[in-house]
Amino acid sequence: MFSRERTSGACVQVCEASFGSEVWGSLVRKIRKNSRKTYSEVTTINAMKRILYVCVSFFILVSCETIENIELKVENNLTERIPVRISQTANMEESFDFTNTLDIHSGDFSQFENKIAELTIMHLSYAFIDFTGDTNGSITSGVLEIDDVVIAEKTDFNVSTAAAAGTVFHVTDVEKLQRIASIFTGDIDAVVRLKGAVLSERDAMDFKIELRLDMIATMKE
Repeated sequence: MFSRERTSGACVQVCEASFGSEVWGSLVRKIRKNSRKTYSEVTTINAMKRILYVCVSFFILVSCETIENIELKVENNLTERIPVRISQTANMEESFDFTNTLDIHSGDFSQFENKIAELTIMHLSYAFIDFTGDTNGSITSGVLEIDDVVIAEKTDFNVSTAAAAGTVFHVTDVEKLQRIASIFTGDIDAVVRLKGAVLSERDAMDFKIELRLDMIATMKE
């Protein structure tokens, strides 16, 4: 049997004899050149594939992280009507102190309990409605608070007149709105408090405090 080297050498000799040594040498050089070019092209294609794979993987990773960090913003318009009863007084002022709990986790917020990351109060207002009793009765001095944040101060305030007129009082102090929003972010509810001194000689006074809060909250996962 012939070895591989001897066979190859014989083939080369035959080819040189058939084509001539110069022509055969030129053909061999072209074949080798094309072979190197093909290998280079393959290498380039493989490198491009690896780069594309890295880019796609990075895009997927960033996209997933972005999806996880999407902030869900939810609007909630809360209207709370808080009943208040002030007993009839004698011929002199008497103090009163009324409290009630306000829960913001109702309406659109109900499904996101304990998930509020940030809250902004866009609008806060209050009104006195559904009044019955002594129409001459008045709050001689008083304050309306939400968790110790004073949103109103009243002096010689006739509740009946305000209720009949449908007067709506707007809270526009930005600092107070921010403080109340901060309270709601940390707690699920807050205490609404009306306190002060009242004079209601003819009869007791019954009415409701209508609070309206328009809020937008950023929810966390």
